[in-house]
Amino acid sequence: MAAEPCGVPSPKTVMRTLDDGTVLLPRCRHTAHQARVLSLDAHIIGRVYGRDGMWMKSSGPWRAVHPQTGAVSVFPAGFETWWDIPIANDFSGVVLPDDRLRAFSDEVGSGRRIDLAERILVDDPTTRRIVDLLTHGLDADDRASRLFFERGIDLLCAQLARVHCSNRELGVWQRRRGLAPWQVKRVTGYMRDRLAEDISLGDLAQLVGLSRFHFCTAFRLATGQTPHEWLVMLRIGRARELLADPSLRITEIAFAVGYETPSAFSASFRRLVRATPTEYRRHLQVNGRGTAGRCVAR
Repeated sequence: MAAEPCGVPSPKTVMRTLDDGTVLLPRCRHTAHQARVLSLDAHIIGRVYGRDGMWMKSSGPWRAVHPQTGAVSVFPAGFETWWDIPIANDFSGVVLPDDRLRAFSDEVGSGRRIDLAERILVDDPTTRRIVDLLTHGLDADDRASRLFFERGIDLLCAQLARVHCSNRELGVWQRRRGLAPWQVKRVTGYMRDRLAEDISLGDLAQLVGLSRFHFCTAFRLATGQTPHEWLVMLRIGRARELLADPSLRITEIAFAVGYETPSAFSASFRRLVRATPTEYRRHLQVNGRGTAGRCVAR
């Protein structure tokens, strides 16, 4: 499945395809209120330039993500994700063929397959700087420029193997980012199964065998959000799905996702979605969406 275009390059910039099939994408703009599916035979390493929140989903429910300026994402080959971007946002990136990554692994003599881990809008200054270098001055075609791009891809491959390799038992990223992915998954699953309940910090910490203090710190390092912010994100994500069903009253939805009053639900929903539940439901009806995610191309 090929990815749809996610943005429109500026007329003053051009994409560049290297001899090895790597595509360098200049700074482009995601159009607002669009969702796209990414599923390629190549890896995508990209960065965003804005700080506006957006929504994404892969195999689970929709969830809010709030990038810092320059946040980086790594989408391994074959990875699918859906995006709902309420405000136009600029991005740039590299589409790296899997064969190119394998060739780098063979060249350095590691003898080990490099399997990239999924990273969604994380703070990685080194990868960000490499992407910036590779996506500027793409119209230059002299010998020195071609060599620059070739060596730059080698540098990117080295950084991906060093930091974003999923088959490293204790990689740099895992040591630095607090909770391990399986711990975040366990906590998220626990929250998702109990959205209508009062979930305590102690219960969450006990799931991963940490004190409440250390759990909060490790969780924030791993996700960029506090446990409470993460829970609110899951609740509002589920509410978005329920709002697609016109037979459900907004009051019922508020209670179903853990809010004691409709007013508290509405305030929380508006803060994350930038629309009231009523406005969001109307938006779904106007656009003919049966669910919050059916606008994506399949």
